[in-house]
Amino acid sequence: FQTMMQTVQSGMADKMIPALQTVSYVLMVICLLLGIYEAFAKGGDTRQLAATIFKYVVVAFIVGNWTTFFTDLMNGFNQIAQYIDNSYGAGDLMKEWGKELADNWTINGYISIWNIITNGGAAIVNSLEIAIAYIIFPVAVQIFTLVYIFWGAVVYAVGPLVLALAPSRMVNSVAKCYM
Repeated sequence: FQTMMQTVQSGMADKMIPALQTVSYVLMVICLLLGIYEAFAKGGDTRQLAATIFKYVVVAFIVGNWTTFFTDLMNGFNQIAQYIDNSYGAGDLMKEWGKELADNWTINGYISIWNIITNGGAAIVNSLEIAIAYIIFPVAVQIFTLVYIFWGAVVYAVGPLVLALAPSRMVNSVAKCYM
């Protein structure tokens, strides 16, 4: 799923993100002007004016380098996930699970079917639970992948817009809600 997310991200980076950055810059300019007017309305508060300008400069830098920022952030979290995954030596859980199923069937397949027949109800219930687990795990992995890709793409696409609204005192609550 990490490779799929990188593919989605690279597909969005060329076409969609530049347009979102432009919209974000427009929102930032509007909110910056509101911040300047607010500092002026409070009697020319230079401290508030400097803080407002500084916030927008930082946010403009992040929005301008959004693709690099998001890619570095994703790569950092992916490296942490890979370190955790490799720390116990299992590798790809889905491949390992499939290999263990095949090995188990090769070694015990026909014997376990005979035990189901001879051991009765408890063995049948246990076998049904195992069969359901064989179905649920791959489906759960696919659902997790879709959810991960969808919400990763949403965060990647909406991120510049949310960041553009974050420094403003007037619409900051909207940005906090989406963050």
